[in-house]
Amino acid sequence: MEFGPVTAKEMHEAVKVLDAFNTQTHEAFAPLGQAKRIHIIAEGSSRHFPAGNMIFESRKLAHGPFISAEGGVDALAHTHDDAHVVLISNSGKTKEILDLEEKLRTQGHKNIFSITRDGASPLAERCANHVYVLGCGAEEAVAATKSVVEQALFLQSLLPNQFTAHDLQATANAVKQILDSTPTAKMIEQIANAETIYFVGPANGLGDELALKFSETCKKAISLSGTGVLHGPQETIKAHDVIVLLDPPRAHTTKFKQVLEDQADAHIIALAPQETPFPTIVLPQAPANLAAYTHLAAGWALLLGTANALKINIDKPKRAQKVGYQ
Repeated sequence: MEFGPVTAKEMHEAVKVLDAFNTQTHEAFAPLGQAKRIHIIAEGSSRHFPAGNMIFESRKLAHGPFISAEGGVDALAHTHDDAHVVLISNSGKTKEILDLEEKLRTQGHKNIFSITRDGASPLAERCANHVYVLGCGAEEAVAATKSVVEQALFLQSLLPNQFTAHDLQATANAVKQILDSTPTAKMIEQIANAETIYFVGPANGLGDELALKFSETCKKAISLSGTGVLHGPQETIKAHDVIVLLDPPRAHTTKFKQVLEDQADAHIIALAPQETPFPTIVLPQAPANLAAYTHLAAGWALLLGTANALKINIDKPKRAQKVGYQ
């Protein structure tokens, strides 16, 4: 029996999202090409990886806009007068996002854009001239998966020279290969037995997204960017907790082992395009600007394996909801 068949199905549908994504700039979002400031406002999965990845990739550009990301409540306290504001809500009904849209509209803000799955939702109707409706289709599982991929691709495509159709096809093939394979039984056993999972990697929102996926379905998880796990958290990491390193820099692997394995007695698993000193899920090569999507898929594979080991139906968690707050 598979514990999360709908979630697994929708993860596999992300392959099609990658393969079919239109690399041409969406006409309604063309003004963002001239924007000097872009403020992305979203909650949960709609913010973590989609916005985090866009910001991370934008910082590799010689000249690009200033991009920020935050939740709706924080955004209500801030000024957006000189910014192009992008509001993201899969359902188009998220309360914090609609509250901000109402405030900006009342103030006469003209540069409000939205991304949603439901073209008939309140958010889509309020931003009718500047809306992108996701084409990935509805998600029945509580955990967002394929929609996260499309949101991330769309935001990244607003930056110059990010990827081609060929790049997307290569990444789709890599993601399919990952999802069609199975992490080792030992990796799954370690995660299933851990009290907490720590995702450690670049500040592109990937760790935040994977930590949320585990936390909202089957296992407590925390995200720490860069080498932050070496700067204090080791004090409360428990024996047999699991650290998942997302493409760990080779310069720091010795220190990771010393602090996390030798001192804290935690287990380390790496997701990387090559072998590492730790048990590793070796990822198929993907274009550099799209490599994060292969890490996302590998994290999904760990989630599915953990759900099966714990016999938890991650399609329908007991308390987590599809639309968290409306």
